Amino acid sequence: MSNIYKFNKWEPKVTNALQGLHGSLFVDVGANLGFYVNYLQSNFSRTVAIEPHPILCEYLRKHHPPNCQVVEKAISKSNGTAEFHIAEGDENFGLSSMLPVRSNLRRNSAREKRRIIVQTETLSKILDGRTADLVKVDVEGAEWEVLEGAEPVMQHVISWIIELHNPEKKAALGNYMKSFGYTCKWLDETHAYFTRPHR
Repeated sequence: MSNIYKFNKWEPKVTNALQGLHGSLFVDVGANLGFYVNYLQSNFSRTVAIEPHPILCEYLRKHHPPNCQVVEKAISKSNGTAEFHIAEGDENFGLSSMLPVRSNLRRNSAREKRRIIVQTETLSKILDGRTADLVKVDVEGAEWEVLEGAEPVMQHVISWIIELHNPEKKAALGNYMKSFGYTCKWLDETHAYFTRPHR
């Protein structure tokens, strides 16, 4: 296994919280290099790594665990296509380098390398009636679109780990998830753990 997966100091409070979680299906939205699908491969029977960045997906296909399905798409509020831009970040293996091109997100044009068109799909379509014991979301500010596309299947998701990129929206995110029956625990300044009893 690559040393990147052994680097347990990356998001330590998140990895510590995830150690005790087990189940049948883990879905990693914004999987990047696959740290979490590798870290949790023994905790879940099946994992799905979803990543729109073509270079990162190529890496994922070569290094994903046996129980992992790699999906080269961006999870959003609708099925179709979207324009993304790839920012500089090769020095850290492209971590957090995939940013949606939207007018409401601030972009650093000096870091922008190129724009690409990616396929988008809702989490509702990805799950297709399956229950997810855990969904992790790290999508550089597009977490609200992921959640909007997941509304029809919220009852099929037991727990979430969501990275919130706008700290001013913490109360809004908590109230939104509470409306679907989840309780909230903030693991650090940007990561929230939402869960509810499995019925």
